Amino acid sequence: MLNLFFLSFNNMIQVLLVDDHQIVIDGIRMMLSSEADIACSGSANDGQSAMEQLAKKAVDVVLLDINMPGTDGVETCKNIRKTYPNIKILVLSMLGETSVIRLMLKNGANGYLLKNAGKEEVIKAIRTLYAGERFFDQAWPTSCCRT
Repeated sequence: MLNLFFLSFNNMIQVLLVDDHQIVIDGIRMMLSSEADIACSGSANDGQSAMEQLAKKAVDVVLLDINMPGTDGVETCKNIRKTYPNIKILVLSMLGETSVIRLMLKNGANGYLLKNAGKEEVIKAIRTLYAGERFFDQAWPTSCCRT
């Protein structure tokens, strides 16, 4: 029985939450807790803490905010892509301008969602990125999601 637990845990999508608002982290963690194939492996409130967490834990997907104190999401995205090229990065931000989306894609993001996305869309985005595909809000024109 114990071996099945470890096998199951090891096959879960490991997600790191990076946002400077603890209520956002807590809400997403609660949302993910009901998913059988996704586990929150940790959280960070800024880019430096995120990089420290990534050095200690195996992570598949990072949910990353942009506006954070210290090392912001743009620099953090660039640092993650350079240091951990296989980790998938899903930007979760309130910023929906095309220029910001393109900047994040240029710096290594694999997907982008606005913070008004619902639970099902966030879950679908995590699974899509984990499968090796990109994910963007369906309302956005395809042209804005190209680098």
